[in-house]
Amino acid sequence: MGSCRCPETAITAEDWDERFRAAKCVCKSTARLHAEENSRKIEICGDTYNSTDKVKVDGGLVSKHDACQRCDYFFGYNSNGCNSYSNNVFVELKGCDTDKAYDQIIATITMFRDHGKLPEGSLINGVIVASKVPKATGSTKLHLFKRVAGALGKVHIRNHRIKYDIKSNRIVA
Repeated sequence: MGSCRCPETAITAEDWDERFRAAKCVCKSTARLHAEENSRKIEICGDTYNSTDKVKVDGGLVSKHDACQRCDYFFGYNSNGCNSYSNNVFVELKGCDTDKAYDQIIATITMFRDHGKLPEGSLINGVIVASKVPKATGSTKLHLFKRVAGALGKVHIRNHRIKYDIKSNRIVA
């Protein structure tokens, strides 16, 4: 697996849709289905290569200098061949502050919804890959996530690495 560095240059577009297109990974290898930061890693698996997009949110779609909260990556699976994603996964690669990770994912979901990227009926999930996972996650954060993502949305929290099947919306390793 190669290393992805998309986007390679700073995104200067003002229009949100142009920024979104510019922040999409264009790698031709399976690196497009991976994200890694400080030994925390997610891998999207299954036969979804041609139907899944990766968008670098923090430092891509949203500038590192922007004060708003945002997660690290977004993966969108397009099962219907149109311009929207049926399954949406917001990923935060975090140290040990999972409460902040929830906040970052929720803020990013709200941002995507405000810009029309999350159509009604699309599935929204969050994945937090942390160096340390608390024994219990606050029900307040989970309740807030459900309110923003919808009743079917889930948050998966794992140590260090995760393999996620975006097509079936489940952890496989």
